[in-house]
Amino acid sequence: WHEIGVKDLPAMIDYVLKATGSECLTYIGHSMGTTSGYILLSEKPEYNAKIKLFISLAPIAYWKIGQSALFDSYYTSFKFYH
Repeated sequence: WHEIGVKDLPAMIDYVLKATGSECLTYIGHSMGTTSGYILLSEKPEYNAKIKLFISLAPIAYWKIGQSALFDSYYTSFKFYH
C-alpha cells in the first residue's frame, strides 16, 4: 500500500491533471484506496493542493483525534461527512 501511495497515485493524479488541464481533482478511494490516499497525502503534502475533495468509502484505516499533531492538523482541515 505504501508504494501505491507514494509512487502510483502521484503518477495517476499528475497524468489526469495534465490530460484535463485541471489544477485539482476529486479523489474517491474504496477500502485499500483510502489507505493509499492517506499515505499519499501524509508523505507528499504538496498533493493536498491537487485534491479538492477526498471521499473515503469503506476505509480500512481511521484517524483518531488527539494521537498525533500531524494527523490532527490534517484531519481538522477537512470536512468529513458520515
